[in-house]
Amino acid sequence: ILKRDEVTDTVIGSKDDLTIGPIRVHGHPQKEYGKKLRELQRKKIQLSNKKAELLHLENTAEEYIQTLPDSHIRLFPVYAGVILMVQHIG
Repeated sequence: ILKRDEVTDTVIGSKDDLTIGPIRVHGHPQKEYGKKLRELQRKKIQLSNKKAELLHLENTAEEYIQTLPDSHIRLFPVYAGVILMVQHIG
């Protein structure tokens, strides 16, 4: 991400050997870097929240399925998962 945002500028200044001439300066704009870093952190938090929400919904669904009286109906998600998996592979 940061490699694309690297900027280069040429300035006049003294070099290591004390001669004056053009010097190339490379770096990242701090404002954009901070903005992208905050955006990545925000997205990481959102992803974590969505994973927790999905886990909660999965647990709720599993608890509901276990309350169903007919064992064949309780096994339907297993069969459906196998069918979906076979369709996805095939």
